[in-house]
Amino acid sequence: MSIQKRYLFVVIPILTLIYLLLGIYIFYQGRKKQITSIQNLSAQIVNARSEQISNWLQILIIEMERVAQLKSVKSGIWENMEPDLQRIVKSRQNVYDFLIMGKPDGSYNSTLLGKTKYNISDREYFKDIFIKKKPYSILDPVISKSTGNMIIPIAVPIKKHNDKISGIILGVVNLKTISKIVSNIKIEENGYGWIVDSRGLIVAHPKPEYLMKINVLTSDSAGFKHLQTAGKNMLNGKSGINFIIDPDNITKMLVYAPIANTNFWTLGISVPVKKMYSLVYQHLLFIIIGFISAILLTLFSIAQSTKQIISSYIQKITDLNDLLTLSEKKLKKNNKALLIKNKTIDNQNSRLTTTLKHLRQTQAQLLHADKMASLGILTAGVSHEINNPLNFIMGGYLGLQDYFRNKRIKNDEIDTLLNSIKTGVDRANDIVRGLNQFSKSSDSFHEKCHIHDILNNCITILQHKIKNKINLKTEFCCNDIIVAGNEGKLHQVFINILSNSIDAIENTGTIIISTKKENSWAIIEITDTGCGISIENISKVINPFYTTKEPGKGTGLGLSITYTIIQEHKGDIEIKSALKKGTTIVTKFPTSLIPTTLANK
Repeated sequence: MSIQKRYLFVVIPILTLIYLLLGIYIFYQGRKKQITSIQNLSAQIVNARSEQISNWLQILIIEMERVAQLKSVKSGIWENMEPDLQRIVKSRQNVYDFLIMGKPDGSYNSTLLGKTKYNISDREYFKDIFIKKKPYSILDPVISKSTGNMIIPIAVPIKKHNDKISGIILGVVNLKTISKIVSNIKIEENGYGWIVDSRGLIVAHPKPEYLMKINVLTSDSAGFKHLQTAGKNMLNGKSGINFIIDPDNITKMLVYAPIANTNFWTLGISVPVKKMYSLVYQHLLFIIIGFISAILLTLFSIAQSTKQIISSYIQKITDLNDLLTLSEKKLKKNNKALLIKNKTIDNQNSRLTTTLKHLRQTQAQLLHADKMASLGILTAGVSHEINNPLNFIMGGYLGLQDYFRNKRIKNDEIDTLLNSIKTGVDRANDIVRGLNQFSKSSDSFHEKCHIHDILNNCITILQHKIKNKINLKTEFCCNDIIVAGNEGKLHQVFINILSNSIDAIENTGTIIISTKKENSWAIIEITDTGCGISIENISKVINPFYTTKEPGKGTGLGLSITYTIIQEHKGDIEIKSALKKGTTIVTKFPTSLIPTTLANK
């Protein structure tokens, strides 16, 4: 047999078989990678959307906690709080059906029903708050007896200043709200999202007939196949991927993950397998065409001349490598497209972050309520301070009474008694004046503010927390420092800073308040010998809701509100601290902003 025929009848079939096997191997490896990429993308979408729903629920919890902190709600009197609750329901009617205020005895009032004779002490959220002392309670969806809507109950406690629970605020959230979030989840053309609660019931789904009727643990009876296996993992709080068959006999890939801030709710995404594989086959079709072309070209070249068999074989191997490189580039291009979709998810998370930012901005509307709550706490302590000047007044009164009745007091002692009365009156007047200045409500930022008077008022208000514990020193630079601003808000700035300094001192210590004028700036420096702040936490203390105090003893809003007020006054704040070495807070306010009309007053 000639060399040419040997190549034709031996080498060509072997090469053909090698190309065929190699093509099959690359095809299946490429398909595997494409399917894995789609599964990973679906898992990323599920995790991102699960976090989005969790953050949305966290926003509602924070919103309910802020409602529970309103002064009218804390009063426990329905007539006081009803206007505020009705206003909240009206402004958030796309979220809440109605709000409920429950009392410890189980009675409650509702923005929908007003006063009612029904009792909620047997409800799970009531037990979560009053018996289990949970900070909040989110229950599985139910159908409201009042509205007939599917709802999610979210409850938080109403606490007094001593952390005693005096009632609950319950937000009745319409399930349509969360259904809208889920309905926006799309993967390719036929992929969609749905939610299962802790009972296994489907509570969000594109098909309304499934809602509150299909249970994943008994889904075989509803026409599903293999969903019960995935359902057991869901109710155990697991993430995973399973293949199921729906009642329409369509095989789908189910990707699921738990939702935080809930009682074992799970978010799932269903993608038809047929659609998924068609996408994979489109991406791999070019590989098959390339291999067929390469095989035909190789056979043609071998058939032309035996002399070129070796060189042609090497050339075709090179072509094959180039084709594999091209395939790899195509796969990278497809992966890049998947990454772009992932970036879309990141953008959605960014919008969610913006929503959270807007929520924090709306917290500025609660600034006055927070200030009044602080005033209530201060007034409770100041009442003891007022007893001292009242004792002075009472002593003088009894002495003068004895004088006018019995003439037993010498004339030179009368001045002492009168001075005692005047001292008591002056002291009580200072305390009341300080409280009036702190509680002053005004939107103007063009008031003439005397910094030393403001600091002295704050010291007077906080005297009950300072005496017998803290050595307070004032080092004022001159007779007066004047800035233009809002006097009530500046009181709130220094009350917050001084309160933090006092709370930082466990037993006894020293606080030094010094002032100075530097160029066109008024500089106020408050130094304490308290526990201090670690270096890594200094940048966090002005963040909303950040606090180093024990739960229930701080909201994390004090320095955040202080920072906001200082910015409104075109000022600045600097915090210097170290653990166990005390803290110094330096605030600066421009004195050049005082209008001429104020400066001449």
